[in-house]
Amino acid sequence: MEAVNTLMAEIDSDEIHTLLVMNKIDMLDDFVPRIDRNDENVPIRVWLSAASGEGISLLYHALTERLSG
Repeated sequence: MEAVNTLMAEIDSDEIHTLLVMNKIDMLDDFVPRIDRNDENVPIRVWLSAASGEGISLLYHALTERLSG
């Protein structure tokens, strides 16, 4: 993540809104998919498992919210 943030700053794109996707929650005990939001209720992070498909619908939902403005 640090390398991506550094690169974004180097190309003057560090002000672009991002959505962090935390994958592999299937490797964690008792962890459920979720969307984390900032103080303005904007999605900033999605927790999912690409392997099991858990949380993929949340990713679509968060992307839809972010792209619809």
